[in-house]
Amino acid sequence: MEEQILKEAVRDGLLAAWREDNRVHRRRIGQYYPSGLGSCLRRQYYEYVDPRPPEPETLAVFATGKGIHEAVADALSNSSSVKVERVELPVKLKISEEASLSGRVDILLAEIAGKKAIVEVKSTSTLPSEPHLGHVMQLQTYLHALDLDLGLILYWDKKTGELECFRSLRDVSWLQEVGERVVILHEHLKAGRPPRKEAYEEGRYWQCDLCPYKTTCDPYSLPGVPAGSRLAVFGTVAEQQEGVPPGEVRPEPGALARKAGQAKLEGDVVVVLSDLQAPQSDRVMSALNGANVQFDVFFPKPRAVRSAVYWKAELVRRLSEKHKVRSFADPVARAAELVAPYTERREVLG
Repeated sequence: MEEQILKEAVRDGLLAAWREDNRVHRRRIGQYYPSGLGSCLRRQYYEYVDPRPPEPETLAVFATGKGIHEAVADALSNSSSVKVERVELPVKLKISEEASLSGRVDILLAEIAGKKAIVEVKSTSTLPSEPHLGHVMQLQTYLHALDLDLGLILYWDKKTGELECFRSLRDVSWLQEVGERVVILHEHLKAGRPPRKEAYEEGRYWQCDLCPYKTTCDPYSLPGVPAGSRLAVFGTVAEQQEGVPPGEVRPEPGALARKAGQAKLEGDVVVVLSDLQAPQSDRVMSALNGANVQFDVFFPKPRAVRSAVYWKAELVRRLSEKHKVRSFADPVARAAELVAPYTERREVLG
């Protein structure tokens, strides 16, 4: 009995702390928060219109992050190399007459190497080689709100305790991007219409997988294609070099037209994946149209994705959650190998 009481007490206490933190960050149209602005705006929208209690994983992340923030603040306060001025400093930045940003600076240093600076502390499972764009966006918001030039993002590896730190100077171009994202979110909330499926369209599928609004958003559905439909997926490759327009399309468009036509006769929905991002992928689509390739859905490679081969495999895996992927064909053998668990038939089609 005592064991169960103790576990429930920990959960209740964490939930109370989370609720207090969210009370301070109460969701209200017109009032937005820098900490979430760099993530998917569609998720931000749902958090305003359909707030939900946290999952156990969310509480664990919240508790870990809170503990690391406090440990870093204590460590810096006890250091003779820097001088801490404030911790958890509330700030506000006006974006428009209708919208503003509110947040709390983790640590404001009165002095580090002769300068005043903001420190944002982030806990992570893997130290990054460069700062996450959402974290830079958050830090830049605070720099502009406090009219300071120097910001530091400190990453703490939760498993090893190792640290990594990145410097960021105030840059007005970031303020413009922040303002644009706030306006987009604000206008969609006023209209009662969700923004585009940002994380999905940009290839950040892990965000969709972990999102509490995955069922509501339904990111892996295909427009106009009923759930459970049979898919025939064709990957394309366009040979190109840095700074040179895409050239020959593989598979040869005529051969692809025959394969896609057969798939259509068998009742499959034809999906084409291009290894080029827009707008270069328009050349690929033109080549397919010129060969009368019958396709229903066309995916260009998202800009943030580096490996087209792994992107194709990851997308096929997600599509298989909603549909039956009957076949996959691609000029690259490795792509066909990676999709093996999610398709009935695979083919290297050069």
